Order: sequence, then C-alpha cells, then structure tokens
Amino acid sequence: MSYHFSFYAPSKAYALANAHAVLDKTTEEQPIHGKDLPATKAAVASYIALLPEPEEGQSVLVTVSGSIGSVDDEVSHLNVSIYAGICHSHQHA
Repeated sequence: MSYHFSFYAPSKAYALANAHAVLDKTTEEQPIHGKDLPATKAAVASYIALLPEPEEGQSVLVTVSGSIGSVDDEVSHLNVSIYAGICHSHQHA
C-alpha cells in the first residue's frame, strides 16, 4: 500500500499538525500503515523541526510519500520519502 501528499502551511506547528492528521487518515484508509505510523510521524517531526520558522511571505512546504508491504501480516518492505522546506508563500492547506 502506498500514499503521497503535499501541502503548504503558514507555520511549522501547522505543518506538523496537518502532516500527522493526513498520516492518521492514511492509516484509517490503509490500516497496514499503522505498523509504520509512529516511525513516519517521528521522522516528519524531526525534518520539520530542523527548519526555521517561516518569515512573512514564506510558507512551509511538506511532501511525504511512503509504501509498505507485508507477507503473512509481517512487514516485508517499507519506504518513506520526506521533503520539508521554506518557500515563498502559497495558498495554505
């Protein structure tokens, strides 16, 4: 199972809360992601924490994609890719 999302946020706190909400929704839709949810949330949080707070006219851009597979209910493979950056302001999520 796989997922991908991307959004702009006005602050780091909003970016983190929104990323966690989208990951929770993904897990509701694809329950197998419950196995990697804590690790993915921690990784996203650590990336966002490294950024400075956006200044006026800037936004936080977050993009996350991931996948997980299983055999006999055991994780057989998984992947997550995280981008977090400060950019010129856009419409926020």
